[in-house]
Amino acid sequence: MKLHLLTPAKWNPKRLLAICFVILILASTAGAAASYWSATSGSSFTSTSGVKVELVDSETFTTGLHFPNSQTVYLHNTSFHGDDVNIEMANGNWNGTVSNWVNTTSITMGTGNLTIDPDNPYFGSPVTVSGAGIQMLNFTNIIPNDNYKEDLVYTTNATASITVGNVTALTSYGLVNPTSLIGYDAGISNATGFVTFDQVPPGTNVHAAVEPLGILYLRNQTPPHGLVLDATLVVFYEDLDTDTPIIINKTTSGGYVDLTELNLTKSFIISANSPSHFNMTTLIDDISVQNTAFMLQKSKPQTPVTFVLDDKTGDFGPDDNVALEIFRGINSTSYDPINGTSTRWLAISGDRIGNANLFNSSSLETEVRYRLVVQNNLNQERSLGTFVPKEDAKVTLSIENVDFSVIKGETFTWNSSLTDNPHQRISYHDPELTTTNFNWNVSYFNNDSLIYSSPSNCLTACGIFSESYALNSSAENSTLIVRWSALKGGEYIGATTVGTRPGAVIPVTFPVSSNWASLGAIAILLILTAGGGGITSPGMTGLLISGTAGLLWLLKLLTFGPLTQTQSAGIIFLGLFISITYMIGMGEGS
Repeated sequence: MKLHLLTPAKWNPKRLLAICFVILILASTAGAAASYWSATSGSSFTSTSGVKVELVDSETFTTGLHFPNSQTVYLHNTSFHGDDVNIEMANGNWNGTVSNWVNTTSITMGTGNLTIDPDNPYFGSPVTVSGAGIQMLNFTNIIPNDNYKEDLVYTTNATASITVGNVTALTSYGLVNPTSLIGYDAGISNATGFVTFDQVPPGTNVHAAVEPLGILYLRNQTPPHGLVLDATLVVFYEDLDTDTPIIINKTTSGGYVDLTELNLTKSFIISANSPSHFNMTTLIDDISVQNTAFMLQKSKPQTPVTFVLDDKTGDFGPDDNVALEIFRGINSTSYDPINGTSTRWLAISGDRIGNANLFNSSSLETEVRYRLVVQNNLNQERSLGTFVPKEDAKVTLSIENVDFSVIKGETFTWNSSLTDNPHQRISYHDPELTTTNFNWNVSYFNNDSLIYSSPSNCLTACGIFSESYALNSSAENSTLIVRWSALKGGEYIGATTVGTRPGAVIPVTFPVSSNWASLGAIAILLILTAGGGGITSPGMTGLLISGTAGLLWLLKLLTFGPLTQTQSAGIIFLGLFISITYMIGMGEGS
């Protein structure tokens, strides 16, 4: 038998083309007939476990496996998984095809749970609900830390549970009202990046955002900062200077309390009691920055101190809602290895001090260094230096006037000076109240070794910041460099000044950005390069350029990209060497 169709000589191109065309038509027709099917309104699909999906509208479905296992119904590329639950779905609301949201028409929950998992890659994870009161759920791609953007909408007539993914493992999160910023519920994510809110309050069409907030931890003030498990009550006070203060009582569970009912953007006075710890009162400006309150164990040596404010400026008087905050250096990596940032100053005590202008602290450990900061209602902040409690005492904290007349920016002023004590002082004023993350340091001019580096100040926007640092005898008689940086309106600013004793620091004003300073220095060198050849000899021009570069390098204005100061100095020295060698070889100057 001869198989002529397989013999190349028998292949007629026209015949082959016709055959292929017919095959494609038949295949596509058969595929079209077999790939889609329709179902009328009211039709339902039920898994063995009792997951029932009912159609609100007539729908056309792609042919496929609609029951991949006993607990799942799979329609329109969306998985409905669980047991004992009825879901109604309307046309277009299945898979994020309407404004990137999955919208249920209604849910009737029995004793089981429901997980909705769309295949659309826009969604980062499924959402699971449980609780007999659940009646509706809509959700989009859940992105925590996106400035309270709405993530889901629910309706429930009883306390329910909602589980979401796409979050950082072992981190506290809150289910938050995106308008009022008040928390509905809070939870801690598991190791796989899912967090369960198991006390979701009843409500109709409740709009919610998932944010990395929601838990206040209670820990020991001393290392390794274990959880305080026997705290009996935590009280939050907000807006104490108003006629209607907000006072919220919380009971602890496992060393923490949730922050539901609280506006998470507000600052709070927090009070806590524990049989094994001294009573604690502290002020936390921003729980997103510090979500831990610290208590001192009664087994540790304690020194009660009364702080009295002596305001010589008129800005921190009794009528200015002045707050005193006391900070301790805490190594947060010891208890939070994922989000910790090594040792930093964290608030451990504080309060609004009122008309008496005093504050009694009972939670200071003896012979431990603390940092003191005062702030008024205009966001003017003064660092009053460090304090080491040694015995019961009344300590007067003096606030002196500061001068901002030396160096001015477009929308801010600052000054650096040496006092007679001797102290190195820096003062900063931002009348627009848009400055955050103010840092400054002091170093030796000759070797750039660090003398002092401040913690980050103005964590919330402040208008005035002032701090001084006590210098030792070596630093007192040396030429110093003072640098500062901050965020103003979301943009980095900063400056550098050089000074020496005696008298005030001599301000050498540089551009507020080191990048601009380097660009200016390079521009000077380019001008010298372009015009120097016409003025003098090539060797002298090279010497002039290299010498100018050396001067700019000494003033910390010139660096060569990623090179260190030492490497930059080597390049400048090489330029000087080549210039001098050229002059000698060519007989210049003789």
